[in-house]
Amino acid sequence: MEKTPGQVRRLAIIERANMYGLFSGYFSDYVKAVLAKYKTWQPLYLTSLIGFDGTTASERVTCFTPQVDSDALIFGAHTNFSNSQVNLRITDTGNGYAWNVLQAATGATTSGTPVTAIAGASTQVMPVLALVCPYFLSRQGKLQMDFTNSATSLSAATASITWTGLKLFV
Repeated sequence: MEKTPGQVRRLAIIERANMYGLFSGYFSDYVKAVLAKYKTWQPLYLTSLIGFDGTTASERVTCFTPQVDSDALIFGAHTNFSNSQVNLRITDTGNGYAWNVLQAATGATTSGTPVTAIAGASTQVMPVLALVCPYFLSRQGKLQMDFTNSATSLSAATASITWTGLKLFV
């Protein structure tokens, strides 16, 4: 498949970024392979209000990202709070893939992962916490996020999460 001048230019930018250590081996190869299949892309920000009431301990809330109208690569996320006692489970609604399923110490329930292990905090110098490998979200896809608020240190009703990535165009 012949690459357009725009694709060649964009791949050269990625190569240059790789020289400066902005990407690492597998990550760069994966991203380059995906981007090579698309003519262009643009930044993508998917913000979702979590919906905690701010008063209920261990409150469970399910929220969704906005639906994406084209394929996307999700690179990372950040929240507007920093509470390591808030747990998060993520599922791609398109294919049912559960990203992060950790068992509680008793092994009886699936409690999720501390949100601070998945998403940075907007109060930090570099708020977006990068995923180990970008996640490919298919056209018309969205992420289901199941949050469990802390039992002792409650997160506010204004809590939100923002996923960052690239929206891909054929």
